[in-house]
Amino acid sequence: DNNKESHPYFQYDIDDIDTVEYQALALEAAHQSIVLLKNNGGTTLPLQKGRKVAVIGPHFNATNVFLSNYHGARCTSGNLDCIVTPLSAIKTANVNGSTVGSMGCTVSSMDNNGIAQAVAVAKEADDVILMVGIDGSQENEGLDRYNTTLPGLQHELVRQIASLKNSSTTLVVISGGSMSLSSLRDMVPAIVWAGYGGERAAEALADVLYGAYNPSGKLAATWYPEDYVKEIPLTEMSLTVYPGRTHMFYTGEPEFSFGHGLSYTSWNLKWTKRSKNKEELVSENIQHHDHDNQHQQRILHWATTEYVSGIVGKILHFDIEITNTGEYTGKQTVLLFVVPKISPHVVSLEEADNKDEGHTYVPMQQKLLSYQNVDEVLPGEHRKLRFRVDTLELAVANEDGDKTVLPGEYIFDFSDGENHLQQSILIHGPPIVVEVFPKYPDHDDNRNDPGNDGDKNHTEDIPTSMARRVEKM
Repeated sequence: DNNKESHPYFQYDIDDIDTVEYQALALEAAHQSIVLLKNNGGTTLPLQKGRKVAVIGPHFNATNVFLSNYHGARCTSGNLDCIVTPLSAIKTANVNGSTVGSMGCTVSSMDNNGIAQAVAVAKEADDVILMVGIDGSQENEGLDRYNTTLPGLQHELVRQIASLKNSSTTLVVISGGSMSLSSLRDMVPAIVWAGYGGERAAEALADVLYGAYNPSGKLAATWYPEDYVKEIPLTEMSLTVYPGRTHMFYTGEPEFSFGHGLSYTSWNLKWTKRSKNKEELVSENIQHHDHDNQHQQRILHWATTEYVSGIVGKILHFDIEITNTGEYTGKQTVLLFVVPKISPHVVSLEEADNKDEGHTYVPMQQKLLSYQNVDEVLPGEHRKLRFRVDTLELAVANEDGDKTVLPGEYIFDFSDGENHLQQSILIHGPPIVVEVFPKYPDHDDNRNDPGNDGDKNHTEDIPTSMARRVEKM
């Protein structure tokens, strides 16, 4: 649509740029993106105001890193002097306290001249905030990393400061992609991932560190151990080649899992009272449950004829209750994963050796089906959530690419990033194909066909919707 008069994006004027509303939106987006990875039983964060604080690390006074590599001229001056730095934001938040900074080392340099000074500054502080990570010099659109650890001397900087045994040391990691912290995870009592949070990232970080905002973010990618890059080539694009890629197929033990994220308050998940639902093909409702009501099992039965007649595609409903059992008001996100157990119709890891490729393939480990959010839950309050799952969402691709629902056990895992509530379902019957992968004609055979004029579109064997797409090419 080239009609500028009717297009809403052409109606904006200079007065619509950088408004108070949009600045607040940028701050809220940064708040929600921050993930609390570790908090030593809740004893380190949030920090108390009015103390001696040392902000140390290559990103202690950063601006550009938070904007990543897709941004315009944010400040009217043409540089980034309007972007608040972590040192400045923390100094503002630490009311009646003293806040100093020291770089220690750069992101990737091997120059260690600043480490001793940074350690000396840390010795005098009540609270130490380590601002480490990577930036556009390590990852961007045209630059891939060959490892996932902290580059340069950052690991040594963290190790030396952590050896001071200050119980109030927080490691803040700035990155776009996944990182591997290795032994550093156990050296510090608190870890925060802040990503590239945009123009108000530093202010949002200070709000989280000092408790003005209760973190609710979840990791959007798996954090693998550092040896993972040696187990699978960077050029291997398959998700299922051992040990697997992403939370869906990775078979190892991650440093931090996809969906992980803590809160300053505590939460409890439990089942609400169940009612019979005729939409569910349940032959036996709750077959058994353990003493703490954290696991339930149901059995589903269906026949091939029901799929053919369109009856199946049944809807499962899961009713849970989430309660804020802590002392802070907070937001929370509940993720629903399905964890399929290996059945005779799924090739096991031991027998999946592909002789032609020389690879071992792994089955799907889990899949994110849904999620729901709850906002501003006061201490002691609870919210009820209903999750709706179509059984056809359990389908996986077989060797022909056809989406197939397989018999076996499926565990539905509800997670708030720390706590888990599970229910298993057993599916009996033959595998059911619910979506056929489009089959194209063999063009090599057509090329040798005397009746092939070379120009004709051979779409007779392609499903109608796919044929239409081919004809438009």
